Amino acid sequence: MAFNGKRAKQRREELDLSHFDLVVKMQEIAAKSTADKPLKLRPEYISKYEHGKRQPGRRIFALFQQVLSLPVEELEV
Repeated sequence: MAFNGKRAKQRREELDLSHFDLVVKMQEIAAKSTADKPLKLRPEYISKYEHGKRQPGRRIFALFQQVLSLPVEELEV
């Protein structure tokens, strides 16, 4: 599964979210799940995901999907 960073960026901008805003929302969702470890994500990672320099793991991918309200198919290349 390859992450479609271009589509993620497009949707983030549609929602008028900065990298920082997106990270905060992802951390809020992750914090609600008591079984998970705290989310260690930095705003500069978002840019790397969007430009294909990093690939998000399953947990980060799922958080992108939730915050951006996109189906899996739109976040996969």
